Amino acid sequence: MVGPSSLMPITIDMLQKDIAQRLKDAGCGETSQLDARLLIRNTLNLSDVEMLAHGRDHIVAISDIDRVLENVNKRIDGMPISRIFSNREFWGLPFYINEHCLDPRPDTETLIEAALALFKGREHEPLRIIDFGTGSGC
Repeated sequence: MVGPSSLMPITIDMLQKDIAQRLKDAGCGETSQLDARLLIRNTLNLSDVEMLAHGRDHIVAISDIDRVLENVNKRIDGMPISRIFSNREFWGLPFYINEHCLDPRPDTETLIEAALALFKGREHEPLRIIDFGTGSGC
């Protein structure tokens, strides 16, 4: 297993494979591949392009492995990815979230699509819409 005491250099791809297996072994199997990618990408502030282009050759510093593994442990303990990074994408936009609000949910995007359909043809009119008691305000 990858860890700070590893003697051989660890690439992004190696780290991602190891984390996915750890998550799977811990019962997070359904999303272990995606979670591993997101944990590395967000912890190390990498783009998807950087991860794909340099996954095989980018050596991850031991201090960065430590930071990633801290977040992996949070995920194994049941914390959602959005809570680990205090960020949730909604309607194509990133939103800050914390323990005082609910995560925006995909079914809410469906609700917004239905609401927008009611205003079809009025896209350029000023509208007043209230978002009351819905958590993050998305």
